[in-house]
Amino acid sequence: SGAMVAAATTSLPERLEGSRNYDYRYAWIRDQCYAGLAVAAHGPHPLLTGAVRFVTERVLADGPDLMPGYTVSGQPIPKERRLRGLPGFPGGTAKAGNWVRGQFQLDALGESLSLLAAAARHDMLGEEEWRAASVAADAIGKRWEEPDAGIWELDNRRWAHSQLACVSGLRAIA
Repeated sequence: SGAMVAAATTSLPERLEGSRNYDYRYAWIRDQCYAGLAVAAHGPHPLLTGAVRFVTERVLADGPDLMPGYTVSGQPIPKERRLRGLPGFPGGTAKAGNWVRGQFQLDALGESLSLLAAAARHDMLGEEEWRAASVAADAIGKRWEEPDAGIWELDNRRWAHSQLACVSGLRAIA
């Protein structure tokens, strides 16, 4: 699919004996964009091609409802659930899925545009990718005023980072 997972692990606690455990075995839009941008700084590469393909497919499929992360096959992340019979990290519980599933993170749209712009500088965008850029730009226009969970998945507010990521992405693709 071209997707990269954040980590091949589940049930990592925020802190020792903490109650918040995370399942990172998913492809996060932000991570795909950051990795693609880093590779694009050195030229075309299969990793950039894969990141662009994965992000393009997700933007075209979900538009203004773009989720923060997906499975590597592009499906929604499963709802968070406790895994019975597994102890998890010391002091924590074993969990699968991720509660980010229902969140809106505005910055993912802007970061998608930054990734597409970086690929465009290497003449790597076809009609489908340009259509994804248009969809992402329209989605930013539609959802710009809405509060979002931000980069750290906190309470819905208007985060400066989210808005700056959009401004940066719109400028880059223009």
